[in-house]
Amino acid sequence: MALETFGLTVNIVALIQFTGKLTTMGYDYIGGVARASKDCNDLVYELSSLARVLTNLQSHIEASKTQSSAIQQLNDAGGPIEDCTKHLTELRAKLGTRDGLKGLIDSLTWPFKEAETLQHIARIERYKSAFAFAMSVDQLALTKSIKADIRSIDTVVQRTDNVARDSRRVVYETKHVANIIDSTTQNTNTVAHDTNATLHSLQRKIKSDLEMREERISLERRENILKWLYPDAFDTRHTEITNRRQKGTGDWVFQLPGFRRWIKHECNSNKLCAYGILRYQSSVKDCYKLINLRKYSGGRENIHKFLCDRPPRGSVAERKLWSCIHIFRLQRTHQTPVNIFASLLKQLACRLPYLPLRIEQLYNDLHTKGKRPTLDDLYTTLEAMQESFPRIFLIFDALDECHEEDQPRGFLPLFERLGTESGISLFFTSRPYPEDIQDSLLDAEKN
Repeated sequence: MALETFGLTVNIVALIQFTGKLTTMGYDYIGGVARASKDCNDLVYELSSLARVLTNLQSHIEASKTQSSAIQQLNDAGGPIEDCTKHLTELRAKLGTRDGLKGLIDSLTWPFKEAETLQHIARIERYKSAFAFAMSVDQLALTKSIKADIRSIDTVVQRTDNVARDSRRVVYETKHVANIIDSTTQNTNTVAHDTNATLHSLQRKIKSDLEMREERISLERRENILKWLYPDAFDTRHTEITNRRQKGTGDWVFQLPGFRRWIKHECNSNKLCAYGILRYQSSVKDCYKLINLRKYSGGRENIHKFLCDRPPRGSVAERKLWSCIHIFRLQRTHQTPVNIFASLLKQLACRLPYLPLRIEQLYNDLHTKGKRPTLDDLYTTLEAMQESFPRIFLIFDALDECHEEDQPRGFLPLFERLGTESGISLFFTSRPYPEDIQDSLLDAEKN
């Protein structure tokens, strides 16, 4: 037992000296740079704290004649002392010699990343806890032994009346010693509790930092995917026109029987068509009151307005009129079915707190191949996203202002498909004379 105690003490002294050298190297680095990182300071502090715990352990062993199995197990093969020595040896190898560390200071480079430094700190915390726990167990064993001696002394005192006075004095003094030991044990338990609390706090902080990082990465990925889907802003012009709209404009639209049946799902068609002439007082102008459509449909639906207008022609007065009428002002080359549906999907996705799975799958399948989604891809994705909303309204304003040669033949079949296959509510505004538009919207509710 004496040889085991001697070997344990030698190993602890060597570990104290090794820890002290590492602590000195850490302070040399901190003193050599203008502003050392927090994780670097924390690591040096933990090394210094480990040295103090080991010093207390050495003093405890030297003061005790016997040690519990908890103390002896510290020096077992693969035990805390051997494991701690290996860890600190690896740490010193990465820091380098003192000359190497001077070069490290000159280059202002800390050899560990933050996550690696935090791992070293966590391991050192575990070593400290193991050493403190072993001392606590040993002190508890000593306390129990002393209490057993006290009971034996009490028995002797009761049987030996002639030495009762001296025995009582011994008992009193022994109890006083026991109280001191109990107080020391309580202090040790407090230190162990504080150490565990610090470890738990550090673990919570690490977890919180990781969660924040994951959330930031998720938001960046969402933004990149939506920008890939439709790179342009979809609400700039809409907001500008909304801010200019006069109060009360278009209230009469909500009183029309056709509109009321359509908004309440009381008509046979999901489509509603409002025909008017291109005048300031026409229905095209008044449709902008539909910005507040949510109020008239129970406050739960998500309203998205899309315009099919082309750059206005004519006088300055006419251009001003168009500016008042149209919320978005798209160029002909952008007014394609693919762009319209991509913009629609982006607007719907922005109303959700998460990135829809179908859009993410579309991105994963096509982006790495350098491809863009087809119209069928976008249409099926739109159908799948209906499950995320109680009801969806699509408002296509100034449908007759699409490019006369190409666009109606691309848009009208899509509108027909949307109106018959999906549960999406469609509202169109147009001048009455384009015959292909009227033919395509024959089954629509009319205002």
